[in-house]
Amino acid sequence: MSNTEERNETSSPPETVKIELENDKLRLETDKLRRESTRLGRFAALILPVSQSSITAIVAILGVVFSIWSLYQQRTSQDQQNHDKALQIALEMATDNKGQADRRISGIYQLQRFWINQEDEAVVAATLSALLVLPDEQDASVRCAAAEAIGAAVTQDDLKANNGRATRVTRLLFGDAKDGSLGLVSHANYLLRQTLDKSTNRKEFDAQDSKTATWGCKTPLAATREAIRKSWRNLRNTNLAYTDLSYAEFYEADLANANLSGAILNNTNLRCANLFEADIESTFNRGSDLFLANINQAIYGINIPDQLSLDKSISLSDDDWRQWRDRKFDGEMLMKFVGQHLPASLNYLRTMTEYVPRLCVSP
Repeated sequence: MSNTEERNETSSPPETVKIELENDKLRLETDKLRRESTRLGRFAALILPVSQSSITAIVAILGVVFSIWSLYQQRTSQDQQNHDKALQIALEMATDNKGQADRRISGIYQLQRFWINQEDEAVVAATLSALLVLPDEQDASVRCAAAEAIGAAVTQDDLKANNGRATRVTRLLFGDAKDGSLGLVSHANYLLRQTLDKSTNRKEFDAQDSKTATWGCKTPLAATREAIRKSWRNLRNTNLAYTDLSYAEFYEADLANANLSGAILNNTNLRCANLFEADIESTFNRGSDLFLANINQAIYGINIPDQLSLDKSISLSDDDWRQWRDRKFDGEMLMKFVGQHLPASLNYLRTMTEYVPRLCVSP
């Protein structure tokens, strides 16, 4: 037998080799599918090809992300620096006792926009409260600007959002009736009133105890009254005990649960105000306007001061009063809430409900 014939007998036919190769391929594919059926396998199947073929692209993407993050950090740092600089300039302008009134007023109105930052609330509140008690007569316009800025601390949007800012700022300025804490403005008002009471100068007393003085911030005491009045939207739960709120326009004000014990309310306009569960025991008042003021008589009854005339006040729940306020003090809604419990002296309103919103402001 030749060598060629011997090799042909020991070699596999081409068809057999092909079959064996196909079987090997199937085994490899089966092993791959088995590996990929596990979580780790699927992850590897996904990542490995990407890692092998796209490493340059991934590095480039990471570089872009890092660059964006660095730019963001730089922008944040720059914004903070700009904020700090703007606040510093506003504070310097507002407190510059050598500057003209218009410059100081400009600084005050610039400060007003910093109320939105929680970290700035304390310094803005302290600065504006200090400006209220500037002693000179020529500072009246500056004091009134500070009162206006304090009134802007809590907006209608803050009350609707109910995010805690309104409560926090109001407590800072006017204290808290629940724990007896003092507010910057209300406490300054109390101290100024105590000083006035000790004065033997009747002319000085009369100059402060008037509507003109209050409206024009003629004195530091009058300016504190006006600052509290400007915050009429949200004086709930405030500590206004023994404050002097004479001649202040608190019509439609929300004073629910406020501590007004011993407060002086001479000729104070409280038309349609919410005094639900407010502590008004021993409050001295002369000529206060309580037309449609919401006073919870059932709870306070005999504790209501004798001199407080309630013949034209009403008694609604806190929720009902707030609904009435949200409806712009609509007369029809009021009649629905009071039903048959409208005081006899106010029965005429049943036939002229359209005038109620107007009457809530003035006679």
